[in-house]
Order: sequence, then C-alpha cells, then structure tokens
Amino acid sequence: MKLLAKTNRIYLAFSLAIYLFAGLAFYQVIKILIYDEVESRLRVEKKDFEDYIRIHNSWSSAYFVENKIEVTPAQIIASESFSDTLMHNRYDEDLIPFRQLTFYTSIGGVTHKVLIRKSLIQSYRLIEVITATMATCLVLLLIGTFWFQGKLSGRIWHPFYETLSRIKHFNLANGASLELEKPEIDEFKELNEVFLKMGEKMQQDYQSLKEFTENASHEMQTPLALINAKVEQLI
Repeated sequence: MKLLAKTNRIYLAFSLAIYLFAGLAFYQVIKILIYDEVESRLRVEKKDFEDYIRIHNSWSSAYFVENKIEVTPAQIIASESFSDTLMHNRYDEDLIPFRQLTFYTSIGGVTHKVLIRKSLIQSYRLIEVITATMATCLVLLLIGTFWFQGKLSGRIWHPFYETLSRIKHFNLANGASLELEKPEIDEFKELNEVFLKMGEKMQQDYQSLKEFTENASHEMQTPLALINAKVEQLI
C-alpha cells in the first residue's frame, strides 16, 4: 500500500469519527434546546392553570385548548416532573409524541393530579430536518475534504515521486551525475541533498574501483606473459 493511500485512509477514518461525534453532539444539543423550550411553555401553562383554579376554584375542560390536560383526584402528592409519552391521534389513530408535566394541586379542597401535555410532533420534525440537513452537509464536507486532501497530497508528494523515479533510472556505468530538483519543502530538499551526496560518493567509489581494476589488469599482463613464455619453453 502506498504511503499516500495509507495516509488518506487514516485521515478518512479519523474525520468520519469526528464528524459522527460532532453530529451526535449537535443532535443532542438541539434536542435539549427544544425540550427546554417545550418545558418552559408547560410551566407557563401550569401557572395559567393555577391562576384559573385560584380564581374559579374549579376546572373546566373548555379552557387550555392548545394543550391536552388531564385532571384526576389523587391520594398522594409527589414532586413535579417531566416525562415523554405517546398518545393516539383522534383522526387517524397514529401515535404522537408528547412532553408532559405532572404536578399536584388542590381543587375545591381536594388534591388532584394534573397532567399538562404538549405535542412534540413539530419539534421532532424540526429535529429531523435539522439532522438531515446537518448530515448532508457533513457528508458533502467529508467528500470535499477527502477529494481536496487527495489532490493536495498528490501535489505535495510530487517531488518525492520525482526523486524516486530519477534514482531508479540512475546508472553508474553511464558516467552521468545524479541530478535532482530543489523542492520548496525543506524535508524533501534535505532528502535530495542526501541522495546527491550519496550519488557523488558512489560515483567516486565506482571510478576508483574501475581505475584500480584497470591498473591491476595492466600490471598483471607482464608477469602473465613471462609465465606463458616459460611454459611454452618448458613444453
């Protein structure tokens, strides 16, 4: 596997993990903000309900049209709480998510349990739209970043591959010196300088070895000729 492909795969995996984490965090933040807004409205409805009870000392189901309210007598009193619930739509019997506030109050001298519900269907649709938009943007950003990273890495690593190609075609027997570019990147420039020094040293060693071989061959020709002559005389 090439270094560039390996680097891109690691970068892609890391970016995907970061984007997934950021997406989940963004989803949770949006959900918390929406729930906080719904709960604030439920508290306002609770205050309106308590003001209505204090004035009329009774409760009429004709009031509070926006929210669904359920009032039942209670034997015990618990603390105020928020919870999620599902209720059937009266038109098509589909289950609709609701956020409900449960609290206890006295109506006509009798303790009642009051449930005030607020539909979350619009909030959930808003979360779905935001999530889909965010996911699309993140996917496009990831694809664009990966493409740009590939193009940028190809240009950055071009001097390295050029140096590698010239070293592959370098031949000591030709006598030509190794010629390398001077890239702008300091690391590649330093690498080329090291290769140039190695090339010069190899050429010097090769030339010295060649001269030694030629001299040794020339010096050995005279004794070999004498030995050859003596052998012929002996024969």
